[in-house]
Amino acid sequence: MSGADTVVFTLNWNGASDTCRLLRSLLEVHVPYAIWVVDNGSDTDESELFRKANPQVLVFRLSENLGFAGGVNWAVKKASDLGFRYAYEINNDCIVREDPVKACVRIADGNGKIAMVGSRFLVKDENGNYTVWGHNAHPGDFKNELAYADSVNGCAMLIRCSAFLEMGGIDIRFFCYHEEFDLCLSLREHGHSVVVARDSCVLHAHHGSDQNSNAHYYDIRNFFILRTKHNGMTSLCILHVCNNYISACLDFFQNKNRWKAYAQGVIDGVSGRFGKRMKCGWMRNAIGFFLATIVTITTWPPSMVYLTIKKRLMPFFSR
Repeated sequence: MSGADTVVFTLNWNGASDTCRLLRSLLEVHVPYAIWVVDNGSDTDESELFRKANPQVLVFRLSENLGFAGGVNWAVKKASDLGFRYAYEINNDCIVREDPVKACVRIADGNGKIAMVGSRFLVKDENGNYTVWGHNAHPGDFKNELAYADSVNGCAMLIRCSAFLEMGGIDIRFFCYHEEFDLCLSLREHGHSVVVARDSCVLHAHHGSDQNSNAHYYDIRNFFILRTKHNGMTSLCILHVCNNYISACLDFFQNKNRWKAYAQGVIDGVSGRFGKRMKCGWMRNAIGFFLATIVTITTWPPSMVYLTIKKRLMPFFSR
């Protein structure tokens, strides 16, 4: 295992404070790898801030926001071209307390079929402390140094460059959200393995790139891409639309941006409008919400509707 084989990179889009915090944490734990910031078309050039936070960093500025999907594709292709075997992607809203890369590289070196190694991660609880284990991250899930998984979380993952490029990289139609899930499914369908490393852990703060409920929009819409690519995803897509329908009804009165994100996610998913989110008129949103209403009424049992309403309204009655 050699640090020369691996590059650590993070994507930045108008998030300099988060990115600098990550870079300082990487400096403090002395990670022996090349460190890149791939600036994803930010409004201003904050390269000097990044270099001050971590003198080891190399900054690449892209001319436009390619989203998580396009940014990762660019970085992994660049890493491969420069001779790196592995690229470790870490979200800029993460921090580290110890080297999270070493264990991932050791696992990948030990088995050439492993294409992705995810780090475990902790997220904040309601008091702002990192105490909540993320998906596939609880220590009890591991019998040895790794656990085979359906997918890893895109907040921190080691990518074998050759396997990634063999698959053509991440499907850029996703732009962001669920793209790593799609990639992991595709890798596994082509004989590669996806694992999570027991001895690699990061602290993941929040949806750092969310604006105007974009995260909710991409979450809803991108299930429609998954539906077209993988067996068994149609029912999961319908379930996802239905599960969020009652919340969307309440959001119409409480959070208009979130309601618009849901309605637009449905109509764009149905009509195949993918990539970066575009502006959407009220009529298109209304059609999207109408379609979601039809799907929910025709597929969801009344008991599920009742339980969802109860779950959403319970906080109001318990005050």
